[in-house]
Amino acid sequence: MKMTPHSFFKCSDLKVTISRNDADPYWDSFLGNAPEGQFEQTSMWARVKGLEGWEPLRILIWENQLVIGGFQILAKSKKPFGRVGYVSKGPVLLPHKQELLPNILKLAKEIARAYRIDFLIVHPPRLYSEIATLFIENGFLPNYIKGMIRNATVVIDVGKDDEALLASFKRQKRQNIKRAYDSGIIVREGTFEDLSTFHSFMLETCKRIGVVPNPSRLQSLILMWQLFNPIGKMKLFFACYQGEDLSGIIAIPFGLTVNLWKFGWSGKYAEYRPNDLLFWEIFRWSRDAGYRKVDLVHIDPDSAQEVVQHRNRPAEIRKSSSFFKLGWAGDFIILPEGYVFCQNLIMRALYPQGSNLINSWPWLKRKLFGAI
Repeated sequence: MKMTPHSFFKCSDLKVTISRNDADPYWDSFLGNAPEGQFEQTSMWARVKGLEGWEPLRILIWENQLVIGGFQILAKSKKPFGRVGYVSKGPVLLPHKQELLPNILKLAKEIARAYRIDFLIVHPPRLYSEIATLFIENGFLPNYIKGMIRNATVVIDVGKDDEALLASFKRQKRQNIKRAYDSGIIVREGTFEDLSTFHSFMLETCKRIGVVPNPSRLQSLILMWQLFNPIGKMKLFFACYQGEDLSGIIAIPFGLTVNLWKFGWSGKYAEYRPNDLLFWEIFRWSRDAGYRKVDLVHIDPDSAQEVVQHRNRPAEIRKSSSFFKLGWAGDFIILPEGYVFCQNLIMRALYPQGSNLINSWPWLKRKLFGAI
């Protein structure tokens, strides 16, 4: 398909290209240097999601032979919605090109029509000041499906020495780190051969807390390692006791941030606080490797509000991963919930009521959106 840039942009120096290639190193390089670029928009991530049947559609905006923005759609047929497209952490634009966002949204709708994407979900990378207005004015609806998009996180500023970084944590965290050291817990960096161990920890953790693992297959982690690790974009760390691995984290360094993407724990030796030491040592590694921030990734916003506002916290919240992450006293951040564009007018009319039905049937929600 050939797009005419003048349909969307007034500047004659701008052009649009569309790619469905498995690899797009130029786009990936742009994302790595763009302030809002994140690994979920890379062609490498698209290849990993391809194992689950998602197909990439990459739209690049060029100015004078340089990429200044764009977005990647992952598309897949999902009944009864038809073909679903998902833009995770996009569109991405250079800071001095943010005024192009309304044009990008018009372009996204046109792409969805041209490629028969019936239900397009867009999750922006950050909260622009007028983002809700822009999406609504361009025919998008707010996302009504609860939990489909994880939009809350905690970000730790690791640009400090050990003493200052420790002082920024809550007292309980400092005590837990000391206890782990005193108990003989150590942290090591893992290798490709350790992926199966980590995967088993992740599956055990998901079973323990009652969630569906994503990704569920070891094959996805293996492909991700093969694509991301050789260029320094994937690391694996373990907390160990007397030679036994207890818990692990897959970290995704991207741009100036290290994303603590997936966590797994055997459940053993909780009294020695291995997970607190694991996080602490990754903070130190991230700083020493030149990164500025660590994103703890995915916390429950409702539970987080209970903690942040110092309300009476039920026991189940105190045992949650969200409570654990908020204990590091970093910056609690809520991103946009996401927006939806429906091609079909009947589906558009039924979507608000239909989302209530989906929310009331967890099994249906998992079937439709569990692997997004």
